[in-house]
Amino acid sequence: MSWPFTSRRSGDEEPEERKSQPFDPFDPALIPPTGSEVPGSPPDQLEMITGKHVVAPLTRDRVREFVRYLGMAWEEHNEDIVILQNRVITRVQVREGESATLYVYSWLRTPAPAEVAEQIRQSIETWHRTKFFPTCYLVPVEEGFLVQTDMNTPCWAGMTDAQLSLAINVAMQSSDAFFDELTQALEAGSAIP
Repeated sequence: MSWPFTSRRSGDEEPEERKSQPFDPFDPALIPPTGSEVPGSPPDQLEMITGKHVVAPLTRDRVREFVRYLGMAWEEHNEDIVILQNRVITRVQVREGESATLYVYSWLRTPAPAEVAEQIRQSIETWHRTKFFPTCYLVPVEEGFLVQTDMNTPCWAGMTDAQLSLAINVAMQSSDAFFDELTQALEAGSAIP
């Protein structure tokens, strides 16, 4: 059987059962089951927010509910959800409507002194050469520089609870990975993680 987007060599024949069934990327049979549908697995607890496999518009209320569900320490600031962790602060912004977008910004609580700014820039350049996300940069503040990351997810078509969970978790975990590499590089005296 040939992949639908690759050309076949001449003489290769498509199996009969494949000929009668055109490829449909929206076929429910192609969607992997959720945790609640796999025998012996725990029920999908994310269903509590909007329902299983329901694509719903991105709203601040959904994000708030998700953060509450995770049990994270958080507060609201100017309609943004600010998640407080030990060394990192994460701000989640939601643009609702036709151009719905989920913005996740993270930064280290402690500003970096100006003396290590060049080392941090080198680490950021190295990160960007080898990783797609998050976007990392320095923001000047009075005390030095904030090391900040961001990741944006367009959601104009809405998203399921699993997609919302994935978007927020990937943004936070990839930011943590960058901060870990940066911390190790600075402790070792090298800017190259």
